[in-house]
Amino acid sequence: MKNILFFTASILFIACQEEPSKSIEKENKKIESIIDSNDYNNQNKSTNEFLKEVIDEELDEDKLRSVLWKELKDYKKYKVYMQTNKFKIWIDEKEDGSYRYASWPISKTLSQEPDLILYGGKLDYKGSEGNYAYTFTNANYSYKCVINELEKSNKEAYLIVKENEKELLSQKAYIISPFSNVIADTVMPNVLKNYEPGNYFYNEYSFIKLLYKYSLGGDMHPEGSSLNPSLKTRLKLVSGIDLVIGQDKNYIAHYNPAFFNWMVLNLLPKADLNIGNYTVAGYYQEKFSLFARKFISVYWDLEKKGFKQEAKKYRDYYTNYENEDVLYYLAKEYGKRVADEEWVDGMADFTFDLNAEWSGFWLRRFIHGTHDDIYKVLVSVLEKYDNYWFENAKLLKEHNLTIESSEMQEDAIKLIKNGFNLVNCYFISNTEEEANISGEHLYNDMAYDFEDCNGEKTYEIFTLYAGDHVSKNIPTLADNNWKAVENGSSLKVENPLPNGEFSWNSNLTMGKDSNGVLSSIYFDNRGMGGGYEISILRTGNSCKLKYFGFAD
Repeated sequence: MKNILFFTASILFIACQEEPSKSIEKENKKIESIIDSNDYNNQNKSTNEFLKEVIDEELDEDKLRSVLWKELKDYKKYKVYMQTNKFKIWIDEKEDGSYRYASWPISKTLSQEPDLILYGGKLDYKGSEGNYAYTFTNANYSYKCVINELEKSNKEAYLIVKENEKELLSQKAYIISPFSNVIADTVMPNVLKNYEPGNYFYNEYSFIKLLYKYSLGGDMHPEGSSLNPSLKTRLKLVSGIDLVIGQDKNYIAHYNPAFFNWMVLNLLPKADLNIGNYTVAGYYQEKFSLFARKFISVYWDLEKKGFKQEAKKYRDYYTNYENEDVLYYLAKEYGKRVADEEWVDGMADFTFDLNAEWSGFWLRRFIHGTHDDIYKVLVSVLEKYDNYWFENAKLLKEHNLTIESSEMQEDAIKLIKNGFNLVNCYFISNTEEEANISGEHLYNDMAYDFEDCNGEKTYEIFTLYAGDHVSKNIPTLADNNWKAVENGSSLKVENPLPNGEFSWNSNLTMGKDSNGVLSSIYFDNRGMGGGYEISILRTGNSCKLKYFGFAD
């Protein structure tokens, strides 16, 4: 079984941790100089180039040799360590200039004996764009490791295995840290069973603490001294990889892309893995889905506004207003607005909420060129455990729609999938507390704007949204009563719904324009517990669908 590690809540630590404080002694000067650039596109490209240098320079050769399998310690130069979903592959250069290949299953590390060692590999460069491949042979078998330098963030790679000319295996791979750790299969079940999110899904980073506990044994340092290490240190001990490899002059952390490559490959257990009465997907839905969905939605909101533009405004603020609280800026730009009466005079009417907090996180990652690395992890999580929601959310994104209400989101997806050109949505509601203060009913007020509407489309949109219980009881456009209505007039129907517990009184009005085409439908229903109104109004080729529901 693939080794079971942690998944979504690993991102949770990264997203919610505070930036390093000014007590950090070491600043990474290469990264600092990059952040001073005003050209964000060039900056991100340069950041990734310099980032590779930073990682390479910090590779501790003595440490690497100390953890490497004894027969591989004689290498001259380490070249590649990459991982597919089944194998880990090491490539080095020997003293004579030849290349060597070693491979392990993903459950093993470099310190264990490889399953296969091959010698005499060849290096071929592919064209002028920097891609290259190492090829090794073993009798009738060939093993080719293709390194793709064109990836905009981290290098990606491929393992291709052939018997003569027959391809036996072709797997995508990622470059990972040679210090990556492997954790026992028993870790994930214990972590998930004992994790309680509380009021916030990332409450006191308890997930990371549990992961550390079950991976390394409580708060005992591997060397034996009793410590209570920082969460960053816990992750380093669990994964074998430094999460933070530097910080800019504003003390903002620069995350290590190698850590995220490792996460994608190793920290996502199978969705159908059983843990007690749950599957991993079940635990995700109960404890992490709200976090992941919100996290990616904030990313999409910034993408829609323009990451480059938003990051420049953010950086300009904390650069030019050193004495101002940057949280004020994030709250003002991205926080949720609240009613004025909730504040004393002089206080602003917005809060530093999750939208503000995570917008700041994504903007900092964009400035340092690692936002897409984290986004890649998030997409992997959603595709594996939440694909139904994710595919629908992407559909809304394609139509440039951002919808907070889950109920409204489901209706919007249904309307889009039925071929209607939905272009905008609006949602207003009140809370029980607000209703008590104002004396109003609890209500939901929703509206949908459509393009490409004619009379038939207008009717179809209304009947789909209203549902079978309404549409089966109202006239169709082929109904004789509707056909008899004069141009510019309307058809009125009292109590189209059968009277009962949930329909004490209902009314329908269908209007024709001067050309005899359906221009509007209005329907209202009152029953036990409250009531609702559904209307649609066509103006030219546009129409607006509205819903207003209230509870007693």
